[in-house]
Amino acid sequence: MTSSPIATSITQLSLELESTKILRSVLSQSLQDLSDERCRFVPRDALIKAISKEVVNNFLQIYVNSGGQQLATNALADTICPPANTCRCSQPRCTGGRIIFVTLLALSKENLITSFLSEPATCDASLPLLSQEGAGSQHNLPEAFQQLTSEERIRFIHFTWQMRSPFIEGFALEKSNTVEPGTILEYESNASLPWTHLNGERDTQESEEEELTRVEKVKIHPAHRDPDRLEGDLALKTFLERRLASLAEQSYKHEVQANHKTRQHERVVPLLAAFKHRGRFHLLLPWAHGGNLGQLFQKYATRESIARRGQQIANWYSEAWLLAECCGLADGLAAVHEADDTQHARTSAQIHADIKPENILCYASGNGGHGPFTLKLADFGEAQEVRAATRDVEVHRVAHTKTYRPPEHDTEDFLTLNYDVWCLGCVYLELVTWAIGGYALLERFENDRFEERDDGKVTTAKGDVRADTFFKKAAEAPGLASILSMTFGHRITTRFNTEDSRKAARRRHTWWFEYTGSRVKSLVKSGVKLHIQRLRELCVSPTLKRFIDFIDSKMLVIDPGARASSVEVRSFLDGLRRS
Repeated sequence: MTSSPIATSITQLSLELESTKILRSVLSQSLQDLSDERCRFVPRDALIKAISKEVVNNFLQIYVNSGGQQLATNALADTICPPANTCRCSQPRCTGGRIIFVTLLALSKENLITSFLSEPATCDASLPLLSQEGAGSQHNLPEAFQQLTSEERIRFIHFTWQMRSPFIEGFALEKSNTVEPGTILEYESNASLPWTHLNGERDTQESEEEELTRVEKVKIHPAHRDPDRLEGDLALKTFLERRLASLAEQSYKHEVQANHKTRQHERVVPLLAAFKHRGRFHLLLPWAHGGNLGQLFQKYATRESIARRGQQIANWYSEAWLLAECCGLADGLAAVHEADDTQHARTSAQIHADIKPENILCYASGNGGHGPFTLKLADFGEAQEVRAATRDVEVHRVAHTKTYRPPEHDTEDFLTLNYDVWCLGCVYLELVTWAIGGYALLERFENDRFEERDDGKVTTAKGDVRADTFFKKAAEAPGLASILSMTFGHRITTRFNTEDSRKAARRRHTWWFEYTGSRVKSLVKSGVKLHIQRLRELCVSPTLKRFIDFIDSKMLVIDPGARASSVEVRSFLDGLRRS
């Protein structure tokens, strides 16, 4: 018995209404692509909720009743909406055939649902996601794809990408010594990254015109992230291309490898994920709600210091906090300086090479992100692995931090792990300065350093050259060492007097002397020494005075061989805390 034209029309209208209802339910759950306002994406869990087995089965029944092909609706609904982690492709997080189903509804191609999903190898996981040769081409799709026109194929691929946001993978706890190309994920440019929050809180390492990296706060949709490693607020570090196209990629690979070679430690900011998307390289790290140490100096004032306008009083500050955090940083640096072949295989000793307040992050441990803070070492973009036998590295491989670099960077051929101890000593001195005298005293200290110049006898620079460093270069006074390093020579020149008829010959004896040894030495700037003495006078705590003395005598030492190691710094501070 055939249906009347009116009944058929009503059934067809019901099919169209049901299709529209399903599409609206999916689109209503879509979110803005925060990296590209032209795009949107449908979260995985929203897709699964909107396209349930009941919804699909109901639609298929209406389709059959409208005169469509006879279907085993229950079996097809099971294929489209399998229970979690039970898709026939055996891939975790596969959405079954939901994406294909929704896309065909959007194209009004309900008649191809069975054709697309009848092949055992075809499901949503077979659609293109990661960069691979041929992704999105015909050989990756079922034969039913051939029945679409060229325009429909383009629309098909466009619709599927809106439901194919990637699952952001976190690094496994185990680390490898090298980063193989395949271990760094590259997400397809057509896929929207599943950010639910991306704002303008930025931290750049250079001026806006010359910035090489940009850091933004981001949140990942819960259905698209590793639940154990990528929860909450994260820092998205993006490597920007400014001068050389290859510089961003080189910097990215170097920092990923340096992080993988570093021992895991609670005082070292962990690298959570790394990937490439739309031509740019990105890292994911925990977001520091307190910013960096330099920002903390500006935002807070201790009760002992004078607060400036706009500064908050750091009620959480105490001497115990300062010593605990400095000890923690030293412990973290000692972990960076030590290879570990037992707990985490193939980690190696490295010079961090870029310790400064901006690379020490402040993680809030309470009070809504306002302190107290846990300080952690961050940014391994300049780190260099030392040679196992000699525990040093060639100086040309280390890009210096202008203010906090130690003197040996300018005078030696090789650098040791104690390079970092000088840098950490500079940071410690600024931290103690902030604790005692606030940001105003910090600015005065910076100005004192800046005003003190190198000895004019040892520089070829023209004009008034100043630099904010903790040391200066001076001419070495002549002494026995200078005499021993002296070279000399004797030259005889013979000249004939052409006006003399006898053409008498005259000999000239010339003696020359030259210093071949170095006549340049480095000194801790007198402004730094005077500032340390000023801190001793202002400080009322005997414990902090001992800390200041240690910084002066064991960390800010010109000779790196006489400088304390990171382990010795940790041991001293641990003992000081317990005293």
